[in-house]
Amino acid sequence: MNPTELKVTVKERFAKVALSPDQQKKFPVGPASAKKLGYDPKEIDALPTSVTESFRGVGNPLGLGQLRAGQTVFELGSGPGMDSLLAARRVG
Repeated sequence: MNPTELKVTVKERFAKVALSPDQQKKFPVGPASAKKLGYDPKEIDALPTSVTESFRGVGNPLGLGQLRAGQTVFELGSGPGMDSLLAARRVG
């Protein structure tokens, strides 16, 4: 999925939840969901279970570009910190 498609998908998903809160629709949860969103299975399996079991996401921001050693990453997430941990491992 390219960045434009991802943006559209995320906006549509959040709009559905906002417009129909009584539907009890849930976001993908857990390590299997992260893997379906394109996270590297080896990286996910190497994280603590307490992080991956708390994963709730609709996209994979780390799939939008390549992180390189020494880069600085600023992550404004509100979840269990999975993206921050993965980014930290990639940049050192």
